[in-house]
Parts: sequence; structure tokens; C-alpha cells
Amino acid sequence: MTSLIQTNDSDTSRFLNALEIISAQQAQICEQLDQLTLLMQMPSESVFRVLHKLLLPMDQDMRRLTKEVRTRIEED
Repeated sequence: MTSLIQTNDSDTSRFLNALEIISAQQAQICEQLDQLTLLMQMPSESVFRVLHKLLLPMDQDMRRLTKEVRTRIEED
């Protein structure tokens, strides 16, 4: 089964913008995970605080992003 999605320039631009935002967030998360990996070589209470602070915004950002994408799709 083949599906075809037709979009206009505005839709394409918004989609690409969303992908750029996701990519930037993923790069930041990867950098933070690299730092966390280094810290975890010497576990301490501070490592767990860093891990907590790292994971908490990820969940919030993904929920916000999902809601924003859903809203944009429903507007069209």
C-alpha cells in the first residue's frame, strides 16, 4: 500500500523547523549524557542529582513537542 502526503511550502517549512528543533535537543541531550557517563565513573550523590535533572526536562520537552506537533496537525 502506497501513501501520498501533499503539503504546501508552509507545512514543509514548519515540519523542517520541528526537525531542526528536535535535532538540536538531541545533540544537547547527547552532550549531557557524555558528561554524565564521565561522572558515573565515580558514582556519588551528585551523579544522581545530575541524572535526575537530565531526565526530568527530557520528559517535559517531549510532551510539549508532541502537543505542539499535534496542535499544528489539527489546525490544518
